Amino acid sequence: SSRGGGVGGGAGVDPGPAPGRKLKSFFWDRIPENRVPATFWAAHPPDYGLLGPHLALAEELFQAPQLSAKAGKLRAAKSLAVLDLKRATAIGIRMSRMRRPWRQMVSAAITLDVAALPDAAAARALLQCVPTPDEAKLLDAFRRNDASLAGLAEAELFALDLMTVPRVHQRLKTLLVRFEARSALAGVSRVIAAHRAAQEQTRTSPSFARALAGALALGNFLNHGSRLGAAPGFRIRNLPKLQDTRSLDGRTTALSFLARVLVEATPPVPPLAAELPALLAPALRTPLSEAAETLASVAEGLQAVQQELSASPPRLVLRLTVLQDATPPHASATAAASQDTSQTTGSQNAQPLNAGSQGASSQLTGNRAKPQSGTRQGRPFARVAEGASDGGGGHE
Repeated sequence: SSRGGGVGGGAGVDPGPAPGRKLKSFFWDRIPENRVPATFWAAHPPDYGLLGPHLALAEELFQAPQLSAKAGKLRAAKSLAVLDLKRATAIGIRMSRMRRPWRQMVSAAITLDVAALPDAAAARALLQCVPTPDEAKLLDAFRRNDASLAGLAEAELFALDLMTVPRVHQRLKTLLVRFEARSALAGVSRVIAAHRAAQEQTRTSPSFARALAGALALGNFLNHGSRLGAAPGFRIRNLPKLQDTRSLDGRTTALSFLARVLVEATPPVPPLAAELPALLAPALRTPLSEAAETLASVAEGLQAVQQELSASPPRLVLRLTVLQDATPPHASATAAASQDTSQTTGSQNAQPLNAGSQGASSQLTGNRAKPQSGTRQGRPFARVAEGASDGGGGHE
């Protein structure tokens, strides 16, 4: 038997059979009748005949629970605090797994040394050792009160040293973008391809269409007489709610009940896995919304890389070594390789080297530095090394 449109239905929608007791509500997004003609539901009305032999069981399983008059007492949630010991232990574990001694990892963070930070795991581990703003305040206060830092453990000293790296978070995140962007984009491509294949199969599957018509009938039966009842269709995104809607004893879900109805139908509906193999792809576990967030994150990371490159351009550090000997100019390099002249250079040429350095020091802060001419016998040997003159550059 069936009754008229009910509270939520229109005159043209069959609300289906009325239950004999109050049932659990199935909360879905009901499609208005004026939008049905352009949707799947125009050719697939609710199949109440599919539910016919199972209406009594559905009414028994999904009856609304009786509210208990006994009110439980609310317990105040206890707030948890992160212990300093726990944090120091976590940093210490990451320090033990680093490729280089922890004192060298600070310079590796400054220069973005891929030999010390060869992959995303290493860069992320170092990033997790960087103190939080609250931890940085505590460490800075300790440093101001005790300049010797004698009371700090190695993990705390490491965190304190990482605080001296300019824009340490931004610098390490640029490495993460370098290591992860390509694989992230490849993963998004797999997710999109899997969703497109699944969409095409579900769109053309007769069994899936029959299952949706049965789900619409079951939802209208549960919502009979309410504003959600007599629905001509529902949003496909509401399908997971079939798994969330449980029977009174909690042992049966609306999804498992619908599966039983489909298997016992005449003729039985074939298993969906036979017509929809694409739905078994592991990539479908990632929703399209998450794939979109990944694309946005990669774009944001690339923008952050550009900003970091602008903030810390590559610089050149000039180092001058004056070789003092009586050999011809063309043999200076050979004499420097065969004789140890470092002590002679440091003692006899201290003043001329300092004088030359004064002229060169003014050029060290620029992006380029030109070697200064020597004044003593022999040719000056200029060795230019790429690095970070102010602790803020030196990346590739």
